[in-house]
Amino acid sequence: MFKMSTFFGTGHETYRDRLLGRRLLMECQLKSLRDMCLEYIGNNLHCITRASQYLAAVHKELIIERLAFHDRFTDSYLPHVTYNLFSPQLEQIYLFRCNQINETWLRQLAASKCKLRFLTIHGCENITGAGTAVCVCVCVC
Repeated sequence: MFKMSTFFGTGHETYRDRLLGRRLLMECQLKSLRDMCLEYIGNNLHCITRASQYLAAVHKELIIERLAFHDRFTDSYLPHVTYNLFSPQLEQIYLFRCNQINETWLRQLAASKCKLRFLTIHGCENITGAGTAVCVCVCVC
């Protein structure tokens, strides 16, 4: 088997091992590029026209979760989120410790007629009993 010594390696790595290492490195770089693109879209929904037509459901879900994590669900930004990200294709959303999630947000999500299989809300202090009822409607209806 062909062996190739490397500057960073032990010298016992095969050529195939190096190629696999490069492939993993490239995948990590691509993931960070994807994350940067999703972050850009999420932060600029107010100036991107028809973003909902170009985003897959999984990307919409990731952007929603990212916006929730970074407390971007302000009253002024909610219409842009509703228009561009809430859609019937949404299947699962995980929201953790976002105090901006409230009954209004959940009603907007329910109005989008999404068919969520999973809606995880943890540590969102502004969700009350009425909000819980809306959550059940979002997941069941």
